[in-house]
Amino acid sequence: LTEALNSFGPLERLAVLHPNAEATARQLLEEVKARVPDLPFIVNVTTAIGTHVGPNGLGFAAVPIG
Repeated sequence: LTEALNSFGPLERLAVLHPNAEATARQLLEEVKARVPDLPFIVNVTTAIGTHVGPNGLGFAAVPIG
């Protein structure tokens, strides 16, 4: 995921998404938070998404600058 985020270049906004895997989400956030000017969000996704990604899944929503 870090490699995918890096491919976007500078980011305007970032949300790290997880289905009850907050520790893993915070670990990813620590790796990439320097690239985002505003405080990134950590979002515990609903069961509609969690059902498809499974336990300990991780993802992101990003808005590149420009």
